[in-house]
Formats: sequence, C-alpha cells, structure tokens
Amino acid sequence: MKLPPAAVMAEWPTPNYIDPPTRGHGVVIVNIACMSLAFIVVMLRLYTRFRITYSAGIDDILIVAGLVFSIAMVVVTSIATEHYGMNRHIWDISPLQLPIVQKLNLCFQIMFSMASIITKISLLWFCRRLLGKGNFVVYQWAFIGAMVFVGLSGVLFTIISIFQCK
Repeated sequence: MKLPPAAVMAEWPTPNYIDPPTRGHGVVIVNIACMSLAFIVVMLRLYTRFRITYSAGIDDILIVAGLVFSIAMVVVTSIATEHYGMNRHIWDISPLQLPIVQKLNLCFQIMFSMASIITKISLLWFCRRLLGKGNFVVYQWAFIGAMVFVGLSGVLFTIISIFQCK
C-alpha cells in the first residue's frame, strides 16, 4: 500500500485518532458469513467425493488448499479491520499503525492471489475430469493451457504485489 504524495496528504482533514467514524463490523460479519458458506460447500463436496462417489482427485486437494488460503485471507482482513483501523479513513489511522496496516495489506494481497489461483485451477481440473477419457483431446489441452495461464498470471500478480514498493 503506497501512501499518496505529501501535497495530497496536506489537504486531508484533521485526523481523529480517539473516536473516528468507522464502517463498523461489516467486514467481519461478511467474512464470517461468506467463509461459513464456502466451508460448508467444500465440506459437502468432499463428503460427496469421498463417501458417495469414491472418486476423490487432485481437484479436491486443490480446493482444500484454496480454502485454507481463503481462511488465512479472512483472518488477515478481520484483524486489520478490527484492530488496526482498516474500517476508517486513512487520515484517521495513526502514523504508528501505518507500517502494520501496510504489511497486513500486502499479506492480504498475497493470500488473495494464492486463494484465487488455487481455486481456479481446482475448478479447471474438475472440468477437465468431467470430460472423461473420450475424444476430447483439444478440450483437455485447452484446460491444461488455461491452468498454466492462471498459474503463471497468479504468480506474476503475487511477485508484483511483493515488489510493488520502491
């Protein structure tokens, strides 16, 4: 997270570090609701694949890994929101907290990147599995190409996120 130039910061209103206006606990509520739904869906998928169809695969391992990164992302955003002021205006965040907020933001970007990459590859692998072993060679290669593209673009996004600071 890069701070704006000093000229822009000079135009900000007077900071209110004691009792600033916030967005409340909306981020935590949405995080809990969405992560609970995602957890239930993944558990139902795993139950179906392990207990009903007995056909678990690489896509199931990948979706669990994606869920782990998603949970880590939710934890980071919840901590940043509740304890470090990410639910208020930037000028109401104490200068002593800005380095921590910036680190949490970077951690969020990396967790988001990893969660989305792994989840997308899992879904592509699942679609590839659905095709079966028939005469779908072109589609199989298209899915493999899409997985490589998603993986490479995600890795590039992660590298850019890490080295965005000067």
